[in-house]
Amino acid sequence: MDKYTLSQHPDVLALASNQAATGLNDADFCRRVKFTLSPSSWGKVKKGTYSGNCHNALAAVQAALDADITAADQVPVVDGGIVLLDHIQVAADAVAAARIAQDEHRLVLVVAPAGGGKTYTARYIAAKYSGQIVNASPSWAKSYMHTLRELARGLGIGG
Repeated sequence: MDKYTLSQHPDVLALASNQAATGLNDADFCRRVKFTLSPSSWGKVKKGTYSGNCHNALAAVQAALDADITAADQVPVVDGGIVLLDHIQVAADAVAAARIAQDEHRLVLVVAPAGGGKTYTARYIAAKYSGQIVNASPSWAKSYMHTLRELARGLGIGG
């Protein structure tokens, strides 16, 4: 299968039609159907300019076709001014579990690329559990003790 054949495949055309019906751009549509292809790759598949593995792309398209896009049309859950997207709810659930766990299991890390929602997740968790948000600074990389001192100062404890 080549890139042109892929772009004319009935499943690609059906998914593109579904996207047109929603009125969403490629990025929002890919998020909604939990697409394993990036938005730019999906755009290339539709245009017939995709240069990756066409069979894998078709499998991703078929999986996206199975996604229930009508479920995403429901009113989003908003709590404290934050829309509870899946990753925010997962982080909040992890914090809830850590709060009841033994001390050595109380660490929850939220890791994501830039723009991945870490700050909104932290704001939600801080509001939900009456926590504090402390922004790290590059100077914290100096030493463990320096980091602890700065953290204590940010929280208003210690000398």
